[in-house]
Amino acid sequence: MELPLMKLTATSCVVRTDNFIASPVDSELVMMNIEKGNYYGLDEIGTEIWGGIQEPIAISELCARLTDKFDVDLSQCETDTLGFLNELLAEGMIKIVTQTDKDSS
Repeated sequence: MELPLMKLTATSCVVRTDNFIASPVDSELVMMNIEKGNYYGLDEIGTEIWGGIQEPIAISELCARLTDKFDVDLSQCETDTLGFLNELLAEGMIKIVTQTDKDSS
């Protein structure tokens, strides 16, 4: 029986999983799920988010970094980033970690 996925919030800490291989193409990233064989393409902002979650990070901290780099207000950034990360979570591309996991990395 599969457990229901938790919904992410700005205070959630996340990190990407190891089930993917990725290759940059211009300012985008093409990835493949090793287990499922599914391909994904990330645009420039998605690529920036993917790079930002290489190590465990709180989503609020990730959004602060994104608003420094891109012309977007914090509220819109959090809304869009949470939507994107919830999709990644549903695909098994990221996992939720505890604050302790984040601090130890």
